[in-house]
Amino acid sequence: MITTVFCKLINLDRGRIEIWGLLLMAERQERIELFLEMEGWGKARRKPLTSDASFRRYTRLEDQNRRAILMDAPAPEETGPFLSVAHHLTKLGYSAPKILATDHKYGFILLEDFGDSTFTRLMAAGEQERELYLLATDVLIDLHKHPAAEAIPQKQ
Repeated sequence: MITTVFCKLINLDRGRIEIWGLLLMAERQERIELFLEMEGWGKARRKPLTSDASFRRYTRLEDQNRRAILMDAPAPEETGPFLSVAHHLTKLGYSAPKILATDHKYGFILLEDFGDSTFTRLMAAGEQERELYLLATDVLIDLHKHPAAEAIPQKQ
């Protein structure tokens, strides 16, 4: 099955939206299916998650007692910076999602699912806002205690 997606470019000079091309998504979806099958997640239930402000897409995978997140970062996105920061934070003793599998060529990362406990949800469940933000501030203060060369991952 081929899904056609219209890509739009906002042309502010002309004050209108112009359709500039079509993308065929079938090949990418086939690659995702193959990646998940090879990593043992082919039969997992999938739930798309809200996206961040990039081209990346996230899907929660659930299979019996396991959960993971599939990050799909199609070109021009790169997976290297995400992997570098995750590894670096772990090396410094902070929490970052465990990387379960990667496919650099196609921009797929299978990673540990940290769940849905965002600050907003925790506060709605009764957690104290001040305490949560103090914890976050403590992490930032601690991170800034490291020399810049140690705290900021370098391009490899």
